[in-house]
Formats: sequence, structure tokens, C-alpha cells
Amino acid sequence: MNDEARADGAACEATVAGLKAQIAQFVRVCNNLSTAIAYYERSSNACRYANRGYAEMFGQTEVSIIGLTLAQIIGDEAAAAIEPQVEQVRRQRLGARHEHQLFDAQGTPRHIEVHLLPHMPQEGDEPLGGFMLISDISRHRNVESALRESEERLAKFMHASVDQGPYRSGRSRHGA
Repeated sequence: MNDEARADGAACEATVAGLKAQIAQFVRVCNNLSTAIAYYERSSNACRYANRGYAEMFGQTEVSIIGLTLAQIIGDEAAAAIEPQVEQVRRQRLGARHEHQLFDAQGTPRHIEVHLLPHMPQEGDEPLGGFMLISDISRHRNVESALRESEERLAKFMHASVDQGPYRSGRSRHGA
């Protein structure tokens, strides 16, 4: 092998090593985000990537989830429920967002916000697949619910105070 070929081979090896390091860094970043991320291939509807948060949300690992279809991961009923948004992303080649409730792998109800984004290698191409980004918004919905309940209790208290106030019975506030 000549020196030029050896140099080219070394350059290729260095490029591959650099790309592997970048991929490993990307995986570390994705696994430490609060957002669950997955990528589904269009032709097979199979999961080709999932960060740890996405996999664990559905009782899987980052390895075991690969190759499963969306319906196998989230269930037939949930897959059918989001099919209109998936078709919208495919047809219009635009992202879609929706919220719904699901039960995680431990059976805990979760309010989630889902963003679906098409993977298009070039403008105008058919999407090759789609990214699914899920944020758990349960904490926000629970706070909103607690606030509504508190407002309802306050309204009932205020209404009772007006109806049963100290001056309605003819007595003063000091009992005289």
C-alpha cells in the first residue's frame, strides 16, 4: 500500500472516530432531556431511535424498542387516536401538536404534549419518517386543576359569607 492510500485510510478512520464521538455525545444529550424523543421510519412505521425517556415511558429499553411499530409501543387504540395527526404530517409535510392523557408503563396517568415532525431530507421530498417529541405536562395540568378547585372553594365560601354574614341575623359582630 502506498503512502497516499495509507494517509487516506487514516483520514477516514479519524473521520469515523469523530462521527462516533459526536453520535455518542448526541445520545448523552438526548438521554438527559426532559423530552421523550423517538424516530419512526415511514415505510415500516417502525421505531428506529428512542431516547431513554421515550423507551422507559413505554416500559422498554433503548434497545428493545427498536423495530417495534407505533401500535406495538403505544397500543392499537392510542395509535388509532393519533393517526389523523400522523397523516397530517405525512400529507402536509408540516409538524403537528396535540395533547392527551395516557397511562405510563407503571399505570400512572400522564398528561402529555406530543409534537410530530416530518423528516424530509430536502424541501419538497416525501417524508422519510417522523420524529415524535413528548413532554410530560402532568405537573402543569395538576396545578391548573388544584387552582380551579381552590377557586371553586373560595367562591362557595364567599357565597356562604354573604348569605350567612354576621349582620343578617340582626346580631353584631361582637355578639351583642
